Amino acid sequence: MKNIMNTFVKLILIILFLFIFSCATTQQEIKIPILDAGYFTVEPPYGVWEAYSGRGTITFKKEKYSVLGGAVGGTLVNVSREEVKQEGWQLSEEEIADDFRNQEKNIIRPGWTREKEYKLKDVKKDVTTIGEKKLYRMSYKITYPYNIKGGWTIINAVLYLFFPPEFKESHIFYAFLFSESHSWGALVTFDVELIYPVINSLKIKNP
Repeated sequence: MKNIMNTFVKLILIILFLFIFSCATTQQEIKIPILDAGYFTVEPPYGVWEAYSGRGTITFKKEKYSVLGGAVGGTLVNVSREEVKQEGWQLSEEEIADDFRNQEKNIIRPGWTREKEYKLKDVKKDVTTIGEKKLYRMSYKITYPYNIKGGWTIINAVLYLFFPPEFKESHIFYAFLFSESHSWGALVTFDVELIYPVINSLKIKNP
């Protein structure tokens, strides 16, 4: 996206890294307090998570369990601060949101890897409200041939974009990504509500 300063790893790469990392580690989860990304703070989702923070980005992750028990994948919550380049300052928040969502869709479009091995579907874009925040939303599903427990991986994800009241002056907005993976055929629930308290807890620091 030529109008956005992309200082962080693309969201699809964050998702795929999580699932590879989840399968390669047995790190113990720990309870975590409010996390500080320098420009903003958020509270962790309900439960016990691993957490990683950097300048302008925070990531929470945990294993995903089947309703019958047993780990079948991973859950990720990522929050990032996004900056609009000067040449995009004349655009409205709706145009920026569409630009950002279209870019992410293009990054994860079929054919990103061999088409027979990778499929993007059920892409939906709309506007919603969580708490008092207006959010531009995009949900989608990916099937990917990375082996978690044998066979294909299913990835369900929802991206939320929040434009604070001072957006026209700061040209800064915030991206919230919720994503869950599970092995093909696993009996699971999609717990997107886990990201709601993270969105509601966002506190932006004064520059």
